[in-house]
Amino acid sequence: MVDTTFGHHALVLGGGGSVGIAWEVGVLAGLARAGVDTTDAAVIVGSSAGSVTGTQLRLGHSIDSLVEDQRKPTGDSGSGPPLPTDLSGLLEVLQVTRDAEERTPELFQEVGRRAMAADTGPESAWIGRFEHLGHAWPDGDLRLTAVDCATGRRRIWTAADGVSLCAAVASSCAIPGVFPPISLDGSHFIDGGLWSSSNLDVALESDVDRAIFIGPLRAGDPGASRALASERELLATAGVRAASIVPGEAFATEIGAANLMNPRFRERGLMLGIEDGTAAAEAVRALLD
Repeated sequence: MVDTTFGHHALVLGGGGSVGIAWEVGVLAGLARAGVDTTDAAVIVGSSAGSVTGTQLRLGHSIDSLVEDQRKPTGDSGSGPPLPTDLSGLLEVLQVTRDAEERTPELFQEVGRRAMAADTGPESAWIGRFEHLGHAWPDGDLRLTAVDCATGRRRIWTAADGVSLCAAVASSCAIPGVFPPISLDGSHFIDGGLWSSSNLDVALESDVDRAIFIGPLRAGDPGASRALASERELLATAGVRAASIVPGEAFATEIGAANLMNPRFRERGLMLGIEDGTAAAEAVRALLD
């Protein structure tokens, strides 16, 4: 059932590193400045970067406060020392996926094994970066994606699971080979963006008839774009109308996948997000009206 305290659409926020958080916040700001409010969604789904943004929205953070947060020196919406910008550990872990014809649970089980073997430091320190979000889940339907290292399947965390909110966010953001897998509910979990950068199909598990996807799609990765198109087809078949906001070419050329964790690009990501959100405002308004 849709919670009538909120709107009647799903807001789905994809993965994209700390710069992706800045871009997503920018998109939301661009929409809001054009008079389009997407944040009262009946369902908010977050994957990796989107799990941070989505959780902050459900906790009641204003768009203006999120914009200001991205302009602070830390800007990764966490606490502790600066995040690593070197993604070579991720590339090593993901070697197994390069020649794979299909992404299967068995493939992600192997990714999970490699993630578990990687030297990424204690999971308590990673969870600690998100403790400012709290342990209790907010009101409203919030769904955070992760991948189970043992089964290789997607896990969708909700308040009903009884796990700590900050640990669920940490698991959704646990880039394999860079950050440690998070132990929850008898298993270990890694980045929800591995399963899909978008995870738009999670919206099918609710009664919404409209969905909005916002995410940088790994800075233009063709596979991520194909997955989003496939998920949109699933929604269309179920009678759910959808709109998607992805970066323009400037994001891929000026920032690119290699810099998604580089704090020097947060401000530019934020500004490009504002531009992309403003450009998409009329299409989103038409969907919501």
